[in-house]
Amino acid sequence: MDDGLSPAARALERAGRRIAAAHPGAPRSPVPRLVLPFLPVVGAALAALTGLVAAGLVAVAPDGATSLPRVLGWLVFLVAPFSAIPPVAVWLRHVGSRLDGGATGLLLLGGMAAGTILSLTLTR
Repeated sequence: MDDGLSPAARALERAGRRIAAAHPGAPRSPVPRLVLPFLPVVGAALAALTGLVAAGLVAVAPDGATSLPRVLGWLVFLVAPFSAIPPVAVWLRHVGSRLDGGATGLLLLGGMAAGTILSLTLTR
């Protein structure tokens, strides 16, 4: 590889490419294929944890229909399927990937399945 550059110039070129890739607006690679099958499981696990916290808030609330813990519990239960998106997006950004639409859909699929199972389980 004789491009006429000195070793120092080649090192600066490599450093420049790494800095450009780390820029917030730089294009990122999609989610690795080996991670995709685990996204519904991660979405379901985090949604189940969030749903259990919501169920706890509703359970400890006083009997008043508009008590603050009860309202907060139902609001948390509504956002439970989406609870896996922020931590997975931060992890993927750390790895050097981006959270695309398909990966988001897989997370939501797992989260909605867990929410459905929790709803059916806790209402009996």
